[in-house]
Amino acid sequence: VKDKNIKGFTMALVDKSEIVWSKGYGMIAETQPATPSTSYRVASISKLFTAIGVMQLVEKGKVNLDAPLKRYLPELTFDNPFAKEITIRQLLSHRSGILREPPVGNYFDDQNPQLQKSVLSLQNTPVHFQPETTVKYSNAAVSVLGYLIQKTSGKSYADYMDEVVLQGIDMPNSSFKESKVLSAEGEMWTYWDTEFKAPIFNMGIDPAAGLNATMPDLCNFMSLLFNKGKNAAGTQFLKENTLKEMWTPQFTDEKQGFGLGFYAMPYQNTLRVQHSGVQYGIASRLYALPELKLGVAAAANKDNANAVVDKLSNFALDLMLAMRNKSALPNYDTLQTVPQNIQKKAVGVYAENGNYVSLYQKGQDLMIDDGNRKLRLGYKNDSLFTNSPLDIDSFIDLKAKTLTWGEKSYQKSKLPEFSYPNRYKNLVGEYGWDHNTLFIYPRYGKLYALIEWFDAYPIHEESDGFFRFPVDGLYSNERLKFERDSSGNITGVTAAGIFWKRRSVQSKDYVQGKNWVKDDENVFKIVPQKGFEELKTTALNSFPPTERGEFLRSDLIEPSAYEPTIKLDVRYAGNRNFMGQQFYDEPRAFLQRPAAMALVRVAEMLKKDGLGLMIFDAYRPWYVTKMFWDATPQSQRYFVANPQKGSKHNRGCAVDLTLYDLANGKPLPMPSLYDEFSKRAYPSYMGGTATENANRAKLIRAMSSEGFAVNIGEWWHFDYKLWRGYKIGNKTFAQL
Repeated sequence: VKDKNIKGFTMALVDKSEIVWSKGYGMIAETQPATPSTSYRVASISKLFTAIGVMQLVEKGKVNLDAPLKRYLPELTFDNPFAKEITIRQLLSHRSGILREPPVGNYFDDQNPQLQKSVLSLQNTPVHFQPETTVKYSNAAVSVLGYLIQKTSGKSYADYMDEVVLQGIDMPNSSFKESKVLSAEGEMWTYWDTEFKAPIFNMGIDPAAGLNATMPDLCNFMSLLFNKGKNAAGTQFLKENTLKEMWTPQFTDEKQGFGLGFYAMPYQNTLRVQHSGVQYGIASRLYALPELKLGVAAAANKDNANAVVDKLSNFALDLMLAMRNKSALPNYDTLQTVPQNIQKKAVGVYAENGNYVSLYQKGQDLMIDDGNRKLRLGYKNDSLFTNSPLDIDSFIDLKAKTLTWGEKSYQKSKLPEFSYPNRYKNLVGEYGWDHNTLFIYPRYGKLYALIEWFDAYPIHEESDGFFRFPVDGLYSNERLKFERDSSGNITGVTAAGIFWKRRSVQSKDYVQGKNWVKDDENVFKIVPQKGFEELKTTALNSFPPTERGEFLRSDLIEPSAYEPTIKLDVRYAGNRNFMGQQFYDEPRAFLQRPAAMALVRVAEMLKKDGLGLMIFDAYRPWYVTKMFWDATPQSQRYFVANPQKGSKHNRGCAVDLTLYDLANGKPLPMPSLYDEFSKRAYPSYMGGTATENANRAKLIRAMSSEGFAVNIGEWWHFDYKLWRGYKIGNKTFAQL
């Protein structure tokens, strides 16, 4: 949990009708520790309870599983080109073929629509697969079932579920009404390492994702399953045969698949029924072994951390099974950071039939990117494994120049130059909301869509402006249509039935926070927290932190003196910088000799491609770092170094630079401006154009080939590998 930077985690274990263990770890709010009684928004685990509610109606004869939906909801019609009609059974088992999300009240819609409005927004939406033939996971389908419960019962969905279902199960600390329970605060994160509090709003898909529950309450629910449908009071809440039908995979002969609400599968020679949940800053899991009467409920308050929750839940089950069988307890294997020598050999691009996997360094870690997800790698027993909140323990077999991941093998290769149709240029960008942004971007010859922060898919062009998600994935086979105004400008995209408004990338709305302005010279500037002279006086009368140990002798030289193609655009020698002030008396760039000569080698290599290096900054006296820190608003200090720790710039082993065209002297386009304090500055930002992204990749590859590592938050900032060997420096250029 600590390794994956999860703030809070709670787990409970049930054996028959007894909760045998429950504990919370960490914090679920700034001053609130996680405890067994912590309530979490358990997201899609909600679907199990909607399924229970529907099956109670079936037992009472009010609903027929195999009757057409239109018998009960004649007001709702789908654009269904297939002969088969949609039934309740299909909706319960994700075999109806309808959209994943309703157009209104979906996972992204923060306008708090009512359930009825959300369900009726599905009117005339397409059915993507013939009902019963294909699993297409759908929040919309389960929301339709919740509306069926509401209409049949005469009560609101939330009232019925709280009063009839949850109360009948004995879940006193859980509710479909947000105001009734205090839930853990969730935390969002992104591939470019920004974090923010998860939004909290009522969606119109409560039957699919609206339950707030404690882990002990979920254990009470599993006790009912283990007791053949009888609750704690001994009342037959649901028939035993009904439960068995819910645990039987539907429309398949396979032993694994969706039953009615539950996902069922064999596990260690017994049946396991289960469901996971992921919703804005929360990851949850319920595992139940009904034949052995053992179960686990767990949740964490980190977005999409389901791999962590699942690994711990599986381990808990294995421990309980070992105890039950009186066998040795299993070990919990942990992964270590991949050794640097192995990282250096592994870095590169691996190709297989037009598909590409890249291995690259990020900080101290080795990362893998297959186009769908970016994952940190770990190391164990001389082997590589995924080690991310998104995926843990997937084996990566890397031998010589062959990388095997799952069933595919890739060969190390040189990345070819890719071209993209000119019409793609206007489509690239950001769409949607702050809390959930859709990115359209180019990657290795294809146009991609990144949705729900972590799931990236190549999108297939059907005609100009019309694309489709692949069959495999969250939005299986669903369409994207780019919308234009009367002048032909892209105003947004209707993706998966939802309209995503195009986001501005040139205004103050684009940067993080409101303390930043963009001047007429394309330079981002802050509103300093103190006056320049006060900042300078304070900094010059302060001292760098004391450092102990043995250090290399400082030997700062100017790389531009050794390679004439290295140009200088030292921003802090003038006022074209984020503070609008002059910090250096003259435009010079110094580096420690090994770093300077490595940079010269990079420049010599780039000359062959008609490119040069343009330096914005290199060695920086410590007092200037102190001024930056004191001037920068608290909310934006991620982008400046803490003077109490010193900067790699202060040690003479960091350089800020870009590429320029030797033929015309102009800098190449990059995804952001220099010193732009926004997410566009991150090397992993996915919203740049094909040209910008390719230029950034060229720069990073060239610099890394000579021992420079790109900063995780700034594409222009590179640290030389020997930086730990030098002390923090505070001499001015004149003193040097």
